[in-house]
Amino acid sequence: MTGKRIRQNEDELTGDLLAGEFRAGSLSGTESVNYYHMQITPDDVPGEGLAMTFMDFPGRLLTPSERATRAAEWAEILAFTRVSTALLIPIDAVVLMEARTKDQHRAIPRLLGLGDVRTVAETWATSRNTRRGEPATVIFCPVKCESYFTDQGGRGRDRSHELARRVQEVHANVVDTIHREAGHAQLLYAPIDSIGCVELVDPHWTLIDGGKILEPDPEFLVRPPGRRSVVGAKDVLIPLVNQAVNAARQSAENLEKAARAEQERRTEVNGLTFWDAASRFGFWTEVRDRMDGATKRRKTLKEGATVEAAAALRTLDAYDNVLAGISNRSFGPRVRTL
Repeated sequence: MTGKRIRQNEDELTGDLLAGEFRAGSLSGTESVNYYHMQITPDDVPGEGLAMTFMDFPGRLLTPSERATRAAEWAEILAFTRVSTALLIPIDAVVLMEARTKDQHRAIPRLLGLGDVRTVAETWATSRNTRRGEPATVIFCPVKCESYFTDQGGRGRDRSHELARRVQEVHANVVDTIHREAGHAQLLYAPIDSIGCVELVDPHWTLIDGGKILEPDPEFLVRPPGRRSVVGAKDVLIPLVNQAVNAARQSAENLEKAARAEQERRTEVNGLTFWDAASRFGFWTEVRDRMDGATKRRKTLKEGATVEAAAALRTLDAYDNVLAGISNRSFGPRVRTL
């Protein structure tokens, strides 16, 4: 399903690029909770891979009225949020940067769902705080940033510093909540050019629902030759790959440490009399362990665990070598720490 959704999005986007203009509304929006599965598989480590699962859900599910009618989906979102090590917060850069009138500025919290984003962030951060030994990363991802950077040939002025400032101002409460609830979390700002070859020409806003609701409907022109050039996506991938590699390494190291500790204990027990060992490790433990064949079974089991752990560490070494180009890569100049 992941591949099918990606292909559908690519076809819709290609159609816009061929037409020479792009409107964000022409792409199919998220209508239900979706999972996207990614696996990074090194060529020289057959049968192995680093798996990641992303959840995407409709933004309107952040509104209380929508949640009331879709309670099961909202419960699913919260459950996934509580076990996730990373939280990605997409931000419509056009909404932030093209609000001019007072009414447009008033619409920003609703359009970006700031209150409900804060609720999700607090749920995530509170859960991370109870699992401080696990990774915790939040990435604020402004999208549709092509017109605010000039590093892709944009014709306007460089407004990148203004964009960063606006994100921090508007999301200050979200940032403060995460710092308060999960002080160990890494917070990153990573803007993305979603298409790359487009230029904002009309930041049009329109009234809908009988003139009651203000919505943005920006129009973009395609810059020749109309080839898509996404910038910033790798900056989002870097910390996620680092998380996966570090978590896998920690798991293998813990396994190896436990196996070695048991091996040392077994060696120490073999050098003690029964009563000395029983005094140190427990009478019934030693009774069970010293029954016929028990010591041999324990030795086979623990040595096997050590071999398994060593193999896991060798696999992780291969990961480190193969994925060095991603996990050890420096962030691009756009990325900031919040």
